[in-house]
Amino acid sequence: MVRPERLSQSEIARRLATLPGWTALDRGLHRVFTFRDFVDAFAFMTAAAREAEALGHHPDWSNAYNRVTVDLITHDAGGITGLDFALAARLDALAAGPAARADRLARGAVSFAGRVAMVTGGAGALGQAICMRLLGAGATVCVPHRDSDGLEALRLRLGDEPRARLEAAPADATDEAAVGAFVAGVLERHHRVDVLVNAVGGFAGGDLGSTPLAEWERMLRLNLISAVVGCRAVLPTMLAAGHGRIVNIASRAVVPPA
Repeated sequence: MVRPERLSQSEIARRLATLPGWTALDRGLHRVFTFRDFVDAFAFMTAAAREAEALGHHPDWSNAYNRVTVDLITHDAGGITGLDFALAARLDALAAGPAARADRLARGAVSFAGRVAMVTGGAGALGQAICMRLLGAGATVCVPHRDSDGLEALRLRLGDEPRARLEAAPADATDEAAVGAFVAGVLERHHRVDVLVNAVGGFAGGDLGSTPLAEWERMLRLNLISAVVGCRAVLPTMLAAGHGRIVNIASRAVVPPA
């Protein structure tokens, strides 16, 4: 494969003048994209990766999710090239395009009024965004948690009306008895669970040889067993009702080899 030619500083400056919002750093082109919530941010990064693939571009990505912001750096071939600018232009169009706006509006219009959703991991960063989306759509959201600080941060981000529809109680998502008791409480109050989102997860790092077996077992319980426990807890009531939705969330951390 022929590597694209690096651009001179003068050419970089000339091209930057046509792309407001972008800056040149030693490690590539940089721009901050801001969205309403994490759902939009993740969708944008997924679409951005498709745009890079369509160009035959293989950039180094650097993205930091800070509430609703995507901090993007694109870089290739040891220096800034024409492909970086081509991708930057596509990302600008993607973020501002009518299709993206229509998609955000369409998703925002979905109503969950009268529905009951359970979100494990709801006190975490992604979990908070999921809870806010469901609450914004009218759902009652029930969160078993082990993170009081995260849950309080979520409450502070809500208005009075959606805050009243957020219910939470301490419970270990990997503990079948604790989750079973939590679901029993939800059913006693609401007589239904329409949606389960399993958003618990984490990665301790380390390779196969250096990571203790106990840590592997903890990661297995956190990332897999928690989802099994949650599904088993709500499945009987969903089957009895004849409807229900379960969303299991995984991570790109599963891609790199151990």
